[in-house]
Amino acid sequence: MPNVAIPFDASYVETPASELAERIAERRAQLGRRLVILGHHYQVEEVVRFADFIGDSFKLAKDGASRPDAD
Repeated sequence: MPNVAIPFDASYVETPASELAERIAERRAQLGRRLVILGHHYQVEEVVRFADFIGDSFKLAKDGASRPDAD
């Protein structure tokens, strides 16, 4: 699957965090192992709570490479 730029929808800013978390969980379930989320250690908890891996850039590069089945 090629990388496709998706325009940012400003309505996300107004969407309750609980709804966003639900959407992320649904999408994660749909994509299965095709999805890997990398969270840099300096990102806020609202972001890294969804991460499969957390670390610095070098660690995340290695961790991402360990999942060749992910798009």
